Amino acid sequence: MFKRINLWKAGAFVGSASALAGTAFAEGPTLGVYIWGDNQHGLIDTNDGNLSIRTPTRVPFLDGQRLRDLSLSSMVAAAVLKNGSVVQWTHPEKHDVVLKGKSVKKVKVTNDTILALSSGGDVWSWTKDEKKPLKFKVNDGLGWFEKIVDVDAGEDHVACLTSKGRVLTGMLRQPDEHNGQLGQASFSAFDPPPRPFELRLVKLIPEQVVQTACGASTTLFRTVSGDVYGCGSNAYGQLMLPYTFKNTKVSVPTKSTTRLNGGLGPVTNIAAGGEVTYLQTADKCLVVGNGITGQFGTGSLAHCQAEPLQMPLLTGLEEYNEKLGKVETASPTLWSVSPTHTFVKLSGGSGSWFVWGNNLKGELGTGKTAKLIKPTLVGQLENITANSVGDTFVAGNSVSACFTKCT
Repeated sequence: MFKRINLWKAGAFVGSASALAGTAFAEGPTLGVYIWGDNQHGLIDTNDGNLSIRTPTRVPFLDGQRLRDLSLSSMVAAAVLKNGSVVQWTHPEKHDVVLKGKSVKKVKVTNDTILALSSGGDVWSWTKDEKKPLKFKVNDGLGWFEKIVDVDAGEDHVACLTSKGRVLTGMLRQPDEHNGQLGQASFSAFDPPPRPFELRLVKLIPEQVVQTACGASTTLFRTVSGDVYGCGSNAYGQLMLPYTFKNTKVSVPTKSTTRLNGGLGPVTNIAAGGEVTYLQTADKCLVVGNGITGQFGTGSLAHCQAEPLQMPLLTGLEEYNEKLGKVETASPTLWSVSPTHTFVKLSGGSGSWFVWGNNLKGELGTGKTAKLIKPTLVGQLENITANSVGDTFVAGNSVSACFTKCT
């Protein structure tokens, strides 16, 4: 029997599990994958020709399945099946198994390109139309027993974290110009970018890196001591560097010079997408970059913010754990950030999710197109809870998905 879980914000009741993101307990919808939002490419529903789908809609061929991972854009979606194979689709009734036998654990979609990371540390990429996976070449040798353990991507680039805390970056395609997001001194923003599918070490970070995050044209690095370095575009302050002509494009990893380092303590988590960057410390959530889509979650729509803004609604959250009989801290633990909107999952037994940001194509699942400029519990959005079932939410560019993870 599902037990009631209370969620507090700074000591005040916010909601209960029956009104949270407890969609995994909903009755009626089938276990599987649900998508909603931008449908200009026919990804979601093609029967009525709607260009935006505001109600979670099933992907029929994935009914009853739990997945290792899922990622999507409005052009293409890709899922890692339980057996580690990657399946992609651009139409709800047609799909292709593109990568087999590689034991893939993570997939990332950016525009029309799919990126996959295998358990063995290989990184593969292909486009939705070509469907011919190419393995990235590591140009700088890795050490004994060192392998790639995590991967993220922006619009045109990829960042790979290794088991020894080093970072490799490379291009997904050959753009006309770049912003220095590779963090490699030999490929500044004023030089032609390197060829795609080649990974090189980022060498100018003085200590071990434990996490990376990519915006559209930025790369962020969190170190073992809690410092944050960044490179790429700072046009909206998304690298937390003062907005000057010199800092518009930053070609080498540069340590944040905001009050973050002096007054807020070590950073414990980072996330990025589009032109926005999120940071967590032991007791705060903060945001910088371009807030015009509502992704600041503070009510502000400032388009350029280099100094971290605190997100009050994600700070000081607590929930009552009935099993343990005590109140526990519930802090953001999993972020999914797109150029348009953001999902975040809280730690704790409830598995609560928040969502906020732009909603022009119905990607927030509210049934409307108005923005949410402050984090809102997914379970309070009746459109989602009534029409889908899953425990993980994913944000793509103007599109969203819900699925259930493999145990």
